[in-house]
Amino acid sequence: MSNNSGAVHIGALLLSIIPVVAIVPILVYVGIVTANQVVRETPKLEVPVIFICLFPWIANWALSLANNVLSAAGTTGQAVGAKVLAAKGVYYNGLVHLGNGAPISSLMWGCLAIFAIKNQPVRAAIAAVIAALLSLFGIIHAGTVGFAQPASKQFVYAYLMVAGLFLVKYAMDRSKSQVSSEEKAA
Repeated sequence: MSNNSGAVHIGALLLSIIPVVAIVPILVYVGIVTANQVVRETPKLEVPVIFICLFPWIANWALSLANNVLSAAGTTGQAVGAKVLAAKGVYYNGLVHLGNGAPISSLMWGCLAIFAIKNQPVRAAIAAVIAALLSLFGIIHAGTVGFAQPASKQFVYAYLMVAGLFLVKYAMDRSKSQVSSEEKAA
């Protein structure tokens, strides 16, 4: 018997002894305590980054929930159709694009947010270009990995526009500092 199968047996044993209804509140409590500590220990200026990073994860959870419900009903989101789901308040396409690739897109959004907060526009522009490349290859915001998928192109363009905005900010800040140093010299 390998170590991995032994771990499975221990997990099954624990689940047979401890009911799932007792485990869920413990996990929720641990999550709340952890979130509280993260917010307390993070510098106040950087707290919004925590919540920005949660958006892709929340969409991923909602997408999983919607897919499970549709699967239980014997169908899929594609079969039902995005328009029908949207008419009922389930914005399936949004969940697909925001939820897929949540671990990496969460990191990219965190980078963009922290660099914006710390006024580091060049680093933010680089992060936005990286996010555009990840979108181009379907690693984030896509249901499958693939090059230049039509649904992913909008994210490529959006990230490139964000990168452009950060570069414009950098240029404006730089020209402002040059004018200010010229005024001091005069």
